[in-house]
This record gives sequence, C-alpha cells and structure tokens, in this order.
Amino acid sequence: METYSTLLVRRDTKDSPPQIFMEPGPSGWRLPVFVPQQDIYNTDIQTANTLVDQQLGIAVVTLQALRLPEPTIGGPLNIYVMEMRLTDDSQNSQAPLRDGKWFGQEALREVEFALPKERAVLTAWLKEAQGENLPSLRLPWWQEGWFEETALNLKNHALELGRTILAPVEQVRSASTSALLRVLTEQGFLYLKAVAPPFALKEVALTMKLAERDPLHLPVVLAAERDRLLLADFGKHRPLGSEIALEQWEEIIRFYAQLQTSSVSSVPEWLSLGCADLRTNHIATHLEELIAQVPERLHGLSQQLSIEELAQLRTLVNPLRDMCRELSDYGIPDALEHRDLHAGNVAVHEGGFLIYDWSHACVTYPFYGFGSLFLDDDWFPQQPELVSDLRDAYLDTWTQYAPLPRLQAAFELWGRLRPLFLAAHQSHVVASYQERLGGESNSYVAETATGNALQYMQWWLSNHWRNLLK
Repeated sequence: METYSTLLVRRDTKDSPPQIFMEPGPSGWRLPVFVPQQDIYNTDIQTANTLVDQQLGIAVVTLQALRLPEPTIGGPLNIYVMEMRLTDDSQNSQAPLRDGKWFGQEALREVEFALPKERAVLTAWLKEAQGENLPSLRLPWWQEGWFEETALNLKNHALELGRTILAPVEQVRSASTSALLRVLTEQGFLYLKAVAPPFALKEVALTMKLAERDPLHLPVVLAAERDRLLLADFGKHRPLGSEIALEQWEEIIRFYAQLQTSSVSSVPEWLSLGCADLRTNHIATHLEELIAQVPERLHGLSQQLSIEELAQLRTLVNPLRDMCRELSDYGIPDALEHRDLHAGNVAVHEGGFLIYDWSHACVTYPFYGFGSLFLDDDWFPQQPELVSDLRDAYLDTWTQYAPLPRLQAAFELWGRLRPLFLAAHQSHVVASYQERLGGESNSYVAETATGNALQYMQWWLSNHWRNLLK
C-alpha cells in the first residue's frame, strides 16, 4: 500500500497567511495520513476528499495532488494539497479530529520533519502561496477559493436551466489537464469541466462539434465558454471493465471505427480546431527534428535518455521513415483519434455507452483507440483470442479502404511503429506545457504541482522512446 497524506491549508481570514496542520510522531512531525482500502490514483479526488472527511473530520476540496518518490518509506508518497471547505456545520477554525498543531510559515522553519519530501513539498507550496515567482502552470483550480466560486457558477447554470438542485456541488477531478465539478438535480447530474490552456480551445470546440454528430454516444454540451464546458448527465453508468459483455465491447469498438472513418473527409476541420497534426507522412518528414528535440523535451527529468540511447535513436531515423512510408502505402487514411481511449473514458449505461474527454485528440494513423483499449490492459486473460476477434471487428469498418488480410498486415506493422506515434504525441503534449511555462521549464521545481505533473509527462515520453529501442 502506498502512503497518502494531506497538506491541509487553513486561513483565519481570506488575506491572512496560510497555516498547515501537522501531527507529531516518534521521528518528527508529519502531514496527516489518510488510509484508503486500496491504492487510489492521484486524480481520484472524490475518494481522497471523502476519506479525509471521514478519518480527520474535516470537509475539504483538493487543490493539487502530487505523487513523489520518498526513499525513507520505500515507495511513492502521495500528497494531496487540500483546502478546508465551508459547509453548514463547519468553519475555517475547525480542527481535525487528531492530535496535532497548526503551524504558520515562520514556525515551520523550526519543525523537524519525519519525511524530507514532505518538507520540500510544503516549502515549495508556501512559496507559491506567498506569491514567489516559481515556474508554474498557474491553473486556476489549483488556487484557493476557486472551488467555491466555480461551484456557485455551476449552481447558477442549474437554476438558469430550470433545474432543482438536490445536493451540494461535488469535486470530481483536479489535475494538470482539467478540473471537473458536478451537481445533482432532479434531471440527473450537471457537469462543469474546466480545461487547461494547452487543450482548452480544442476540447471545447471539438466536443461541441462531435456532439452534433452523435449525441447518443458523445457528451451533450449544454453551454460552453472559452475554457469551460457544461455537460449533461451521462446517465447511471459505470466504467468499462472485464464484466462487460463481449457484444458491448464489439459495439463500442465498431462505433469508434465508424466515427473515425466518417472523420476522414473532415481532417482539415479537425486540424483547424487545434487537433495535433500527427499524420503519418508529417511524422516521417519531421522525424530527425523530433528526435533532436528529445533532450529539450526531457530537460529536468532524472531518468534522461543516455548518450548511447540518443545515438541509437538517431540510427533509426531512416528505418523508421521507411516503415512510415510502407504503412502509408496500405492506403488507410489518417483520421481523428481520441488518443486517450482507455476504459475510464468510456461510460457504459443501460442505454449504451458514451465516449468522453477528448482533450488529447489528434489527427493520425487510426488504430490507436483500439490499442489504448485492448493492448494496454488485459481484459481477457483466459481468452486472449478475443482481442484478435475484436481487432477484426474494428478493422471490418475499414474494409472500404482495403480487404481484411491487408488491414491485418497494416495493423501488424502499425504495432511495431506504435511507440513512435505515442512518442510523437507525448512530445507534443510536453512541448505545449513547456511553452505554457514560457521557457521556465529548465528550472521547474519537482516538488510543486507543476513540476510533478511535467515530470510524469516526461517520464511517459522517455518510456515511449525506450520502447522504440527494444
């Protein structure tokens, strides 16, 4: 089990300095620990908020969630920066149901910490909170007060739609890509999604455009702003999983293939909306540049590619370019690609299913959605042949471009090139965030939410390049 702690923030007044709650222990002071029944992903904000409420007796919202290595505990340390939430029966002066003490910034200088990483995160957060100019993405939902302001905005939207609000606004997500709130009404949930600047314009415009095509299987947009979406209820749903009937898996993957084939004629439109241009010939043409940028894209990451690995990548330029051209020769066109089509982004309900969260959408060679669903997770360990059956069901829609045996051959070649396409996309994502930092990425602080998020993006990028070398 990993370790989970909360950096719990309190202010006596809006303009007063922040105070942090800490607990004493045999080897020093620590941030309060909360214990889930099983490991949770650091974007699982609802679970973390509920656990802190139950185990510490404090209503909170999460500002930031970091996952960091901590050698002294032999595993990852998950730190949730949390703001005390005002409710009908709580005030900012309320103390957690634990033995501990609130510390101001000056008093914390004298505190002996049990975990060095907690001190580093706390020091960095306090510097940002006091206005020091650390490299930061400056996402609004990482700031104190954003939740209450945006929750009020969501409730106003509900009232404007003539809805009756049945429960308090809930926080669903607070990550480097987006934040998500929801409120229950007599007609189901209303969702308000705020999108990070690298993706905002694209996701808002693309989600609206896709909803026009198929509101049954894509999110229904009730209102939109520059970086926000008000979304209708997904219905009573659950994520995809191994308990889903094979027929529904096939229905989903056939729909996705049909969505992609119908997108082919509109490629210029998808690109104009901001979808990354990762078309096969584009990647082949810019391959040398892409590899030359690897050190810059990974700058600050401790697990840099070695000089030998970079040299090996450079020797692959011509073979990879030849493989891209061979793939293009199969005659299968580039299409709209979700690029994050894992099971958590497909909601299954009684009436069917819904594919959502299009923030990473791009135009590239198809097949990636299938790969994300079936090659990254082992849903059928006892029946591995089902993956091949579902692959052929997916390819069936593409037979308008080539017969099935030729499509299967293209799929096999694509599988060998998959790490290259994944690296190209992740390089685009990292570059977008580095640009957002305005060149400050060379000196980001790993113990801030910005640094932690960027390091994980860079780790995935390095992993894709290393997979290409295998």
